[in-house]
Amino acid sequence: MNRRQRRAALKQNPPGAAATTAGDVRQLFALAMQAQAQHRLDEAARAYRRVLAQAPDHAEASNNLGCVLQAQGKLAEASACFAQALTLIPQLADNFRGLCAALQSVLPPLAAALARADATWPRRLSLDELFGADTLGSIAADPFLLRILATAPVRDIAFERMLTSLRRALLDRADAPIDLASALARQCFLNEYVFESTAEEDARVAELKTEIERALTAGVEIAPTKWRERPLEASSADVAAYRRAWEDRGLPIVSIQSVLFGRPDLQLFGDARARAAMLDYLRRVIDLSAGLGARSIVFGSPKNRIRGEQPLADALDIARSFFVALGDHARTRGVTVCIEANPPAYGCDFITTTDEAVALCRAVDHAAVKVNIDLGGITMSRENVGESIGAAAALIGHVHLSEPNLDQFGTAADHAAAAKALEAIGYHGWISIEMRAVGAQASGSMTAVERAVRLAREAYGRLV
Repeated sequence: MNRRQRRAALKQNPPGAAATTAGDVRQLFALAMQAQAQHRLDEAARAYRRVLAQAPDHAEASNNLGCVLQAQGKLAEASACFAQALTLIPQLADNFRGLCAALQSVLPPLAAALARADATWPRRLSLDELFGADTLGSIAADPFLLRILATAPVRDIAFERMLTSLRRALLDRADAPIDLASALARQCFLNEYVFESTAEEDARVAELKTEIERALTAGVEIAPTKWRERPLEASSADVAAYRRAWEDRGLPIVSIQSVLFGRPDLQLFGDARARAAMLDYLRRVIDLSAGLGARSIVFGSPKNRIRGEQPLADALDIARSFFVALGDHARTRGVTVCIEANPPAYGCDFITTTDEAVALCRAVDHAAVKVNIDLGGITMSRENVGESIGAAAALIGHVHLSEPNLDQFGTAADHAAAAKALEAIGYHGWISIEMRAVGAQASGSMTAVERAVRLAREAYGRLV
């Protein structure tokens, strides 16, 4: 086809028109190649785009369009085209030297990083030393680089050395670009983990593994009435959906608290009818807990256990019988009832110290009835943290990391002593941060929660 014929064909099929047959695509591709060969780059680019509009899997058109865009200085667009071509024809990676050259041509900062990593080997370079302060983002998002890393083993010494430095540097970045980190992990697998690691890097990997394991064991403790006003009226489908909503966030519901909120009529030391109603209600709370996947409920409810003028011995007998009956039901549902001591400042006059909670649990003598350690209450009652936890060791079913009056985490309680005592007794159960909302703004509460989690991890080390 001579120049006049090509121009006539382009008039009949201008760049904006659609090709309708395979023959049209072939003809248009031939015209694009001809325009490219004659350095009519704008015309060639338009024609290649028309080919790809009709045949998105046309690998050669993707590759050629990348070459045209590269010649035009449109490097980011060229990279995307080369990545698409490699996706369509992974065998292109057989010519790794050519692939590497093409990558460096569309990503000059990477070419400079390869040279620096090679020249300073075996020293591992930081991210700033590899790429400079402002270029990691563009490199991490480059589609051609990501595709190469995920497609075939790197077979270039300088490239391997740069990736080895990059891998080490990313271990210290909490905000490491996830796409780049994932592609690098894939490359390590493809290359059978040949990249050399140092003892320091291996130690950091072990630390990160521990942190990941901790993160994967996170859970949430809920107050049912924060979910809905009448939680016991929820259908099985509603319960399952609420459970799933938390689990989809990676946070299984592990415990329930505030179990008698909004029910002042239910009294442990009221008449027999009120006590029977309370027992029935808590049995249904246990059923809800089991449906939500929570394996413990915390019985605090200081104002639902007011003893008043009731003789202490009689109150203990009533409580023992009550919790034996409640424990029998809890055991059938795989749930543990955890009795929490509440200080008088919370309006409580029955079981106000940890020692008293331990004594009651021993009297109940039931596998499904244990003690909830509440650090805020321990602090308010001026108990010795280590002694209280040590005395309760065999009976601890749950732990609340709290402050007096549910203040912000880290204000008064001796968390160092609590952590030491819990570790000494070999406690491996759930530990919840219990704290009231901070201010009216959700952002303030979230900041406080993030701070509490950070401080808890610092204080409790291997326990959280």
